[in-house]
Amino acid sequence: MSKKPTPYENLFRDLFFVGVSIFVSIWVVRIGVLQNVGNVASEARMLATFIAGIFFTSAFTVAPAAVVLAQLAEHTTSPYVFAFWGACGALVGDLTLFLFVSDRFTQDVLHVMKITKARKVTHLFKKGYFRWLSPLIGAIIIASPIPDEVGIAMMGISKTKLTLLVPISFVMNYLALFLIASVVHSV
Repeated sequence: MSKKPTPYENLFRDLFFVGVSIFVSIWVVRIGVLQNVGNVASEARMLATFIAGIFFTSAFTVAPAAVVLAQLAEHTTSPYVFAFWGACGALVGDLTLFLFVSDRFTQDVLHVMKITKARKVTHLFKKGYFRWLSPLIGAIIIASPIPDEVGIAMMGISKTKLTLLVPISFVMNYLALFLIASVVHSV
C-alpha cells in the first residue's frame, strides 16, 4: 500500500523537475542541438511552433520550450504568424493545466503557505474586487515569464469559467510570444 505524498513532497518534486528542466535546456544549448531547428521547412516550423507553445506553459518545460521558440522566431518571416501558432499551442497547454493540474497545485500551495482556513482565502477570491482582480492578475502572470501554473491556480481559486480562460490565455500568450519574436528579430 503506497502512501499519498504530502503537499511539501509534491512541491519539492515539482521544484526538482523545474531545476532538471533548466539544466537540460542549458545543456542542449551548449552542445548545439538546436542549431538546425530554424532551418526546417516553413510548414514544419509552424507545427514546431505550435508544439513548443504547448510546452511553453508549464514550469517543467518552459525553459527548453523558450529556447526552441527563440530559435524558431529567429527564422520566421512574420512575428504575427509565429505568435499565432505558438499561442494556439500555449492555449492547449493552459487548458491541460486548467483541467488537470490546477486543483492539486492550488491545494499544495495553500497548504504549504500554512493557510489553515483555505476556504476563507478561496472565498475571498470569489467576492468583490478579488473576483475580477484574480483573473486579471492570473492573465498578467500568464503573459509573464512566471510559469502559467501560478496564473492558472489563481483562476482556479476564483473559479474562473473556461469561456473566460480561453481568450485570456490566447491573448496573453500571443503577446508574450510576439514580444519574443520581436526581440529576437531586433537583435
